[in-house]
Amino acid sequence: MSFYDAIAANYDYIFPLRQGRVDFVKSLIPKETKAVVDLGCATGGLALSLAKEEIVVTAIDLNEAMVEDGRRRAIRGGVAVNFLVTDMCKVADLLPKQSVGGAFCFGNTLVHLPDHETITQFIGSVHSVLRPASPFVGQIVNYDKIMARRPDGLPTIDNEHIRFERDYRYGEAGDRIVFAARLTDKKSGQTSAEEVLLYPIVKEQLTASFKTAGFERIDYYSDYNCGDWSIEKTPTFFVAWK
Repeated sequence: MSFYDAIAANYDYIFPLRQGRVDFVKSLIPKETKAVVDLGCATGGLALSLAKEEIVVTAIDLNEAMVEDGRRRAIRGGVAVNFLVTDMCKVADLLPKQSVGGAFCFGNTLVHLPDHETITQFIGSVHSVLRPASPFVGQIVNYDKIMARRPDGLPTIDNEHIRFERDYRYGEAGDRIVFAARLTDKKSGQTSAEEVLLYPIVKEQLTASFKTAGFERIDYYSDYNCGDWSIEKTPTFFVAWK
């Protein structure tokens, strides 16, 4: 099994959907919203939760196995989600302008884009499909903290199902971080590994990207309870308002 197939098969053990995320998103969606887009949807947990609220959800991810898992779960749950296997950067080609009342990008997906310019272009595409007074909501690792302290990696995720080791290496790929991941499936005993490059965008750069794209207001938090953003915290949550 390839690394990404292993990730897909174990995704909900590695990154289970927290009710806090669902509640956070629901609290931000304008009441009149009828349609939203989930960018980097993985196995579709958030998309399925929103679809149960009779919201039309377009859910996009490049990983076919995870999208297929989401489709199966939608059928089992009797909800409709428009799952698409494609590059989230193509969102402006997939959806009409000003057609959604919310856009979401969780799971540190944003920093898999190669550079600041590409991130800015992607945020501009999201802006174009959002209706006025609608939010773009997401979460990345707090790279202000990472780049200031340069830890060896993120804490290992270890539970009864999997062990997921996450190491960082610096200085080998210009301004990008080498993310070395190792996943062990405890049921099968199989281990898979992969290295990917991450662009460690910091808060100042992210704010510049949002402003260039035309967002009116950008709020940052450290958790789903809208705690004040701090360099001492590992996550960065953002809410950008069109």
